[in-house]
Amino acid sequence: MAIFFTCYKHLPMYHLVGIALRKLRVSHNYSQQYVANYLNISRNAYIDWENTKTHVHIDQLNAICELYNIKLSKFIETYIEEKYKIGHPVKISA
Repeated sequence: MAIFFTCYKHLPMYHLVGIALRKLRVSHNYSQQYVANYLNISRNAYIDWENTKTHVHIDQLNAICELYNIKLSKFIETYIEEKYKIGHPVKISA
């Protein structure tokens, strides 16, 4: 088994936001429908954010941070800046 570091530097920022949204939602055991209902948007619209098909507006990011009880600055620091700097190890089996 080899361990590689993923590099997120080549990804546009909105891709990192989509990745972060999915990680937050899963870590809180929320469904996509639950988050969409909280934000008063369709489930498909939310799915598009997670799949990085559309951009998330800053007002919507603020509402997401309220849902997860974190500050927007912490969201950016934890889920965006750190990944942009070093990436994370990924195990790949041969």
